[in-house]
Amino acid sequence: MLDYAKIRETLKSLITDKTSQEEAETIGALAKELEQAEADTNTLLEKHEELRQKYINAVKNSAFGDSPKEEKPDAPKSLEDCINAEIEKRK
Repeated sequence: MLDYAKIRETLKSLITDKTSQEEAETIGALAKELEQAEADTNTLLEKHEELRQKYINAVKNSAFGDSPKEEKPDAPKSLEDCINAEIEKRK
């Protein structure tokens, strides 16, 4: 895996008293790109871990679960029941 801190330090060491303004700006732009790449990598790793956990749970629940339970469809609610349910949500 990339060592972003090491790359950042290397870029920082390129800027000296003899570095021109254009070179310093270019190095600064590279540093910003590096920060964005690091943020993107961290986001990707977080999403990968979330997906991995979901996959593990799906396999665990499907492979080791009890026999599937038959779900009974809910009986249709009356208009009055629907209105009362919405009122309860607001409380």
